[in-house]
Formats: sequence, structure tokens, C-alpha cells
Amino acid sequence: LGTGGSSLPLVLTEAKAAGAARPGVSRTPFGLTFRGPGPQVLPQAIYRLEHPVLGVLEIFLVPVGRDGDGFFYQAVFN
Repeated sequence: LGTGGSSLPLVLTEAKAAGAARPGVSRTPFGLTFRGPGPQVLPQAIYRLEHPVLGVLEIFLVPVGRDGDGFFYQAVFN
């Protein structure tokens, strides 16, 4: 995850369907949940994600929770 000149590792913790596809749309909506380290939460924003296989993606992430190891962020695709 690129955050304005620095980077932060995120781990994909969950991928799940988010309801049924709308009429005329072939893709089922889905959500991705990532975990990032603490101690400071990132604000909701569009972030540049870099993956060794998928390449560069820009995804809108929203903080949705935390635990003792860091924060959880979610991206929803409709």
C-alpha cells in the first residue's frame, strides 16, 4: 500500500460476496477485507496497492475495525 511516498504492508484477510448481481450486470458484488499494522489508522481514501502478480491497483479503502495487531480496512466492489 502506497501512502504518499511511504509504504505499508496489508494482508488480505477475507474476500466474500456482498449480495446478488443486479439485473443486467454479470459480476456479483464482493468485498475485500485487509489488515494493516497499527498504531495509527489510515483515513478512508483511494490508495495505491502494489501486488507482485496483479500489479498496481488503486482502491478506495475504509477503516472498519481494529484488534491488538492493527486495523482492518474494507473495499467493496459493486
